[in-house]
Amino acid sequence: YLKVPWIAFWNVLYTIVSVRAYRQWAPTETDFETRHFVLFEGGLLMLLIVVSTSVSRATWSAACRDVEAMALKDESDAMTVLLNWVCEVVLDLDEDLRISEDTPRLAAMLMLSSGSRNLQGSLLQDFMPLGHDRSK
Repeated sequence: YLKVPWIAFWNVLYTIVSVRAYRQWAPTETDFETRHFVLFEGGLLMLLIVVSTSVSRATWSAACRDVEAMALKDESDAMTVLLNWVCEVVLDLDEDLRISEDTPRLAAMLMLSSGSRNLQGSLLQDFMPLGHDRSK
């Protein structure tokens, strides 16, 4: 769990202390070398802030997606239970209109071996008696 403001604060403090220590312990260095050290430390500070911000946002985004997915799954389960109470048969279809789960209630309704036949993977159109219904 990243707290970007705290990361920035402590790294700014570290940068200030390290630059002061560099100046104190390396007094014979030129201003050019000191400037390079300051630029290097400042660049590292900016890089660290950008990376921690990006990681924090990505983590937050992933957590939001997970919570939303769980809520949608719960809503879907609740809707399925409600539909099973109200309807005689409820089907889950995939994008090709194939039955995605075994539905013994449909098999029993269609009198297919008294509900013992597994209909998973069957096309919905296979159970339509009229040709023009199948083509729609």
